[in-house]
Amino acid sequence: MSDNLAYRVTFKDKNNALHTLEVFAPSKEEIVRAILAINNIPKENICAMDPIRVSLEYFKKNIKVLPRALTKEEMNAKIIEHVKALVKYWETVESPYASRVEGMAFSMLTMIDGSTMNVPPLSLYPDTSEDNIACAIRDGENYWPNNKEAVNEQTMLHELFYTDKK
Repeated sequence: MSDNLAYRVTFKDKNNALHTLEVFAPSKEEIVRAILAINNIPKENICAMDPIRVSLEYFKKNIKVLPRALTKEEMNAKIIEHVKALVKYWETVESPYASRVEGMAFSMLTMIDGSTMNVPPLSLYPDTSEDNIACAIRDGENYWPNNKEAVNEQTMLHELFYTDKK
């Protein structure tokens, strides 16, 4: 790429995360390669790069940034957004308080299991400190192991929620 920086554009996405895009002026090919790099398209994957004539309106309507993996912040925001929507829903249900709390708990487990359209399955891992393990052993209690095995692997927690009522 050229050393002549034409523009550095800093912008916020819908989650207020800052992004920077650098656009270099000397060559249209360099601009195209920069856009491809931003979208994580390796040079080796480019089969052809042929110039075409298009209007600015066509460009605005048809050129899209390729989808990418969500950032940790974006994933957290989506989970919080989903939980807030659950709270709003369960606030409007006309039933006894205990039923609404139970419904909210069931909805949370459903979210963890990935049985909603907004959030994929989430794995739960114990993260027990060595001090907590030592205290439990000292007190003669069983403890949560500190390992990398998901406690809900191949388990639908929301299905277990009502098993005691059968």
